Amino acid sequence: MLESLSSSFLAPLLIVASLVASAHILLSKEDVRAAIGWIAVVWIAPGLGVLLYLLLGINRVRRRAQERRRRRLGDLPGEGEGDSAALDVLDPTADPAMVAHARLAWRLTRMPLTAGNALSPLIDGDEAYPAMLDAIAAARHSVALSTYIFQWDETGRSFAEALARAAARGVRTAVLVDAMGSPFVARRLRRLGIEARAFNMPSPGHLALLNLRTHRKLLVADGCQAFTGGMNIRDVHRRGGRHAFSARDVMFAVEGPVVAQLMSVFAEDWRFAGGAPLEGPDWFPEDLVRPGGAVCRTVSDGPDMRFSAVAWILESILAAARNRVVVATPYFLPDLGLIAALSQAALRGVEVHVLIPERSNYRVFGWAAQAQLLPLVEHGCQVHLTPPPFDHSKLMVVDGYWALIGSSNWDTRSFRLNFELNCEVYDGKFASRIEAILDERMAAARPLSREDLVRRPLARRLRDRAAWLMSPYL
Repeated sequence: MLESLSSSFLAPLLIVASLVASAHILLSKEDVRAAIGWIAVVWIAPGLGVLLYLLLGINRVRRRAQERRRRRLGDLPGEGEGDSAALDVLDPTADPAMVAHARLAWRLTRMPLTAGNALSPLIDGDEAYPAMLDAIAAARHSVALSTYIFQWDETGRSFAEALARAAARGVRTAVLVDAMGSPFVARRLRRLGIEARAFNMPSPGHLALLNLRTHRKLLVADGCQAFTGGMNIRDVHRRGGRHAFSARDVMFAVEGPVVAQLMSVFAEDWRFAGGAPLEGPDWFPEDLVRPGGAVCRTVSDGPDMRFSAVAWILESILAAARNRVVVATPYFLPDLGLIAALSQAALRGVEVHVLIPERSNYRVFGWAAQAQLLPLVEHGCQVHLTPPPFDHSKLMVVDGYWALIGSSNWDTRSFRLNFELNCEVYDGKFASRIEAILDERMAAARPLSREDLVRRPLARRLRDRAAWLMSPYL
């Protein structure tokens, strides 16, 4: 009797719960494949499917980032005046297609272009880490640091010691490390007197946070000197470290007005992680110098946005390309939209080069990437496999004028799950320097031909396609 009563009560309850979950999925999911998948889970496993969706399927990261940035950076141009005010620092001789792209990027990010910036590439940890440590040592007012991996090795300890010395002499410190990429590091730093926080610590009730990681890499000293790019803090990026040098990468020293945009993104992340607001001249000096001629814009991206700003910007710049595109990324698993954009550029006659590591540090990633390369090569894109050490750099140059630097890989995790930080640079001199770095690496790489891909044994092709099925989750 009790069993029949409970089952007659439970069945309608499960149906109602499944209907409510399905309605939420239909109203909140932008990707039709994700929507279909979650609705299938909800109805195939009644009750359990709803529970899984509650734990893993709902994006609870909601931040009013644009409004807070507007308050922090001052009044940005409004809708009526925005385009001219946001684009007037561009070179007046710039290609109209490039100007149209800049307009799109402004409307996506609401970050204006800033003139007078200077950027210098720092190759590998042997160049980047000493410069970053010197900036911490010279800081008088504040140091902000954000990273995905802060490894407690020789390199990590040198940063911890430099930060501790800065805090001891009265410099305000704020260190943000990812809870999954750097477990327990925030606690260790706090023991040294450094103000540190872990980003998005997962909990049993919020398992979705396992995927929502901060992948941003940024150091800002005194609000006026910044370092950003794709490099974590760990020995593997150094030739002189105790551990073997196994990952190449590039960081960039940045000065100029764009540093305020970079610092604004960090301040928003710090507040989101529970830190006190970072305000005032210690963090945001009123008069930033203009030491160079580069025009820049910060591009932040993350799962708190309805779409990937970086992916849209990449598609837009590929449509604007006229002569040459060079891309370097350690993880190459783009969606169909980006594959189409690369292919269309090549079919228009643009010289398209894609540099990816010959051996991935995650074997399944490499297999999945191989499964997507044939259409690109058939459409005229030139794929180059860079030899070891593993190239962790994330760089892109278009037409010797536009460049993108930062933390985003060309994969689903960067475009949809991670919080990423990038910087658009409109400057021929800077673009030429990055292009020279990429051309040097291309010269040492192995070109991948159509025959290489077609003649692979059937077992390898099946393996790669099976790995490709997992690409949304890699």
